[in-house]
This record gives sequence, C-alpha cells and structure tokens, in this order.
Amino acid sequence: DGMVFFDSSPIRLYYKDGRLYGQLQTATHMWTVNTPDFRTGVWQRVELTWHPREGLIMFIDGQRVGGQTYPTEQTSN
Repeated sequence: DGMVFFDSSPIRLYYKDGRLYGQLQTATHMWTVNTPDFRTGVWQRVELTWHPREGLIMFIDGQRVGGQTYPTEQTSN
C-alpha cells in the first residue's frame, strides 16, 4: 500500500488504501479516477486517457474501471 507507479507532471498513478488512483493536473484543474479493481502481484495493463469533453478515464486490461468527466478547480495559495 502507498506505492507510486508513475509521477511525471501532469500525470500521476499510485496505489493507496486498496485502490489504484490516476490523476491529471493542470495549473487550474485536476481530474482524479480510482478503482478497487487493481490486483497487486499480478501483471495488468493500466491505461489513462483524457479528452476535453470526456475527461479522465482509467482502463485495466482493456476494461473501463473509472472516469471523471468534470475537473476539480485548483486554486493557488
């Protein structure tokens, strides 16, 4: 638990509390998807796709397992 697989701006992929998370972040918006369908210790193909109208979508082994159409607004402090 608590493993980061990929962290290169603007995309992050990590595992926490039994869920796989994918994030895409810009200066003003963030999309986050997560799923409990990720199995540790087994090879799986994980894909994240993004489109302005469809948002961020996560696939595991070709099956859609999560998505967020509308982003969360990011504010600077």
